[in-house]
Amino acid sequence: MTITQSKPDAPGRSGHTPFIMNVDFFDQCACAWERNEGLYGEERIRGLLEKCKDHGFSAVMWRTSVCGKVAYRSRVMTVFDGEYRISHNSLAAVLQKIDPLEVAVRHAHRLGLKIYAWVTLFDSYYPGLEDHFFARNPHLLMLSKDGKSSLRGIPCYACDETRAYRWKEIEELSSYGVDGILYSMNSHNICTKAYGDLQEEGEFGFNPPIADAFRSKYGKDIRKDDYRRPDLWEIHGEFLTTFLEQAKARLTGNQGLYVSCGGAERDGAFYCGGVEDNEIYYWYGHSRGQGLDPYPFWDQVRIKMDLRKYISSRIVDGVILQIDDVQRLAAFRDMYGDQIQYLLWTQCFPHEEDERTPIIKRQLQEASHIGIDGVLFHEAITFEYGSGKLWQLLKQSTAGVERI
Repeated sequence: MTITQSKPDAPGRSGHTPFIMNVDFFDQCACAWERNEGLYGEERIRGLLEKCKDHGFSAVMWRTSVCGKVAYRSRVMTVFDGEYRISHNSLAAVLQKIDPLEVAVRHAHRLGLKIYAWVTLFDSYYPGLEDHFFARNPHLLMLSKDGKSSLRGIPCYACDETRAYRWKEIEELSSYGVDGILYSMNSHNICTKAYGDLQEEGEFGFNPPIADAFRSKYGKDIRKDDYRRPDLWEIHGEFLTTFLEQAKARLTGNQGLYVSCGGAERDGAFYCGGVEDNEIYYWYGHSRGQGLDPYPFWDQVRIKMDLRKYISSRIVDGVILQIDDVQRLAAFRDMYGDQIQYLLWTQCFPHEEDERTPIIKRQLQEASHIGIDGVLFHEAITFEYGSGKLWQLLKQSTAGVERI
């Protein structure tokens, strides 16, 4: 693959479709502990990154977010110190010994790998994993019309304090020397149901700055008057665009900003980045509520994702879609232009290796032929704790995907 001069430096390398490993360090620690392998410390981090290098990877997306907590020694965010699932608490012990992000950045750069901090923007709540800042300031989460209820885990980026908090996060991550930031739109917040929770569509997103902006633009009070819901979603989107633009400005040097704008497909639509017939993308919370009857939340607030502006204004350096059909990613690139990177997120967990490996093999072949800018493999626990099929598959492909 040859990257044109008009694009930013890609996370990968030329010669074949770049491989990028998603490392959720929280999961790595939990898996090691559950298998009686002890703490996932510096030697394990070094070994994983060296194996990635040996198998043709050129970059890693290192997840710093653990829902509302973080997996590094932050002075800004809520540092992970434990939760209710006992086997997952080994991360707290690791953090007592090392700063995993510092270690990962150091070893990645020693090996010539790029490393990006993987941050979730709408994932600040889970039982035992809530962000203390938003827990103390629930008015900064998406609010109901009467202002008496907030949507757990979903910040409102129209609020000055929310943006300022996130800017401190990105400045801190930038200081670690990461090669950039991946902002993921996925969320785990839909995981509990409490008495009195609002359950209908469009219940949230009426924060004062949103209401003020809507009144200024349309002359209506969204908390009292009738209004067009897409107009409200667009107002939310304008604030999200401003946040991304200003976050990009806080990165230093050649650090890049990437955004994962689509979750897995369901009935032809993305459940984290929903696409409408008119090709307008929206963020809306997906349900993790299987087993809760009825689902506690669905589409309770939407945010327009102005991908065309993200791309045309170079607010982001790349967009990532989680889909199985690589041709759709190519069509997406054709629709929005070739100024940035277009990356494929392919997912495989240990219990689904037999099913997913043939799909990934096909995706790699198609990605090579179409010229996709990179493939993110989600996630490292499958490579490290699975059967080894994926390592073998990628090792075969480093001399050319067509040889698989």
